[in-house]
Amino acid sequence: MKDFQILLFTNEFKPVGGGVATYCYEIANAISDMQLSIAVVATEKGSRDPFFDKAQSFPVHRVKEYSNPLFRHTARLFVLSRWVKKYQPNILWAADWRSGIVVALVALMFNLPYVVMTHGTELLIANKSRLKKLIANKIYGKATRVFSNSYFTKQLLVDFGVSESKITVTLLGTSIKEWESDPSQVKEIVKRHKLQNKRVILTLARLTPRKGQDVVLKVLPEVLKKIPNIVYVIAGRGADEQRLRQLVADLALEDVVVFAGFVDDAEKSAYYHACEVYIMPNRQDEERVEGFGITFLEAGACGKPVIAGRHGGAIDAVLEGKTGILVDPLDVTEVSAALLKILGDPILANQLGENARYYVETEANWHNVAKRSLQALKDIL
Repeated sequence: MKDFQILLFTNEFKPVGGGVATYCYEIANAISDMQLSIAVVATEKGSRDPFFDKAQSFPVHRVKEYSNPLFRHTARLFVLSRWVKKYQPNILWAADWRSGIVVALVALMFNLPYVVMTHGTELLIANKSRLKKLIANKIYGKATRVFSNSYFTKQLLVDFGVSESKITVTLLGTSIKEWESDPSQVKEIVKRHKLQNKRVILTLARLTPRKGQDVVLKVLPEVLKKIPNIVYVIAGRGADEQRLRQLVADLALEDVVVFAGFVDDAEKSAYYHACEVYIMPNRQDEERVEGFGITFLEAGACGKPVIAGRHGGAIDAVLEGKTGILVDPLDVTEVSAALLKILGDPILANQLGENARYYVETEANWHNVAKRSLQALKDIL
């Protein structure tokens, strides 16, 4: 068997949802498409699709996820070591510092270099614990490179104590092909939620305070005065749902807001295409933060203008005035003005949407993300 250049280890991988799982899956796909050898070792989380792993163009191996920390890390160490012996990679890749615990140990055992990706929230979580911060710093300190998904996350790393010379910023991307429109599917979404003849705005994200659905709800009474046929579709699920539903009732918005529930990957594109504006005024919620915001690129790939919070990595995901508008995520007046500006100016909305799609086509795509990452590793590979 020929040597594999890269072995990626991650706690999260598709078909599980979430930003880390998406990143790991897409970066592995892009590297494989570039005719480089990559294998993935991922933990078993969520409802596993037995056919998913076999359908990939690269090997995917799973490790059982034990609730007991000792069993969990021992299993990961054993499984990752097994596949290192088989594939003999040039480099190990950890999805984040938590995955890096096992990766660093295996790298030491086999005298291999390793790199670590950072996303944002895991750094803030580590800062809450002296032990976690100590472990994370050890892992970053021994890594050959530390990748950050935005300049915001890079600054978090520097503040955390990571040498700036070791950090490489690799802004994330998405795929135009993945978000092409299926008119029949869009029509089904419109019919399902009774969106005919409505001005639809959308947030497709976990229901949690940092995504800002509550701020959009507070904006709607003012927006309704000028756009009475607006509908706000909240797609996703999460712990904040009950609070959001109560806010809808308090503001008498029952006829204006649609809770679409969980949206699987097969229908996400249809939801994006069914809206006029994608809005997610993201903000920090304790240690939770939007390290980048791939959802803004996904909406942009569908040709939709976006409104994002002027906070975290969203500043890197959205090109101010070109692909969307950045707002103070807690300023109801500013969020309202941005929404009315786009909805009230079809030429502007169309231009922002076209720019957003072009940005994904030419720059913010997974091929470029992989290319930039590999360029940083050229001396190793």
